[in-house]
Amino acid sequence: MRVDEALSRLEPFLNHAALAGFQEVTIVHGVGAGILQRAVREHLEGHPLVKTFRTGTNQRAAPG
Repeated sequence: MRVDEALSRLEPFLNHAALAGFQEVTIVHGVGAGILQRAVREHLEGHPLVKTFRTGTNQRAAPG
């Protein structure tokens, strides 16, 4: 997804999650050049519905 499309989906997602009473949500922004990650973080900074956010962890299953 490009930044403009992702951010246009992020705002309704946050609103719906808040209205549904969710205390925590996960936003997966992918990997790459980091452009989308930076844009999502900038959007979340100071957002009235966001108390905190953090970078996720890579939890890939071990082979076998």
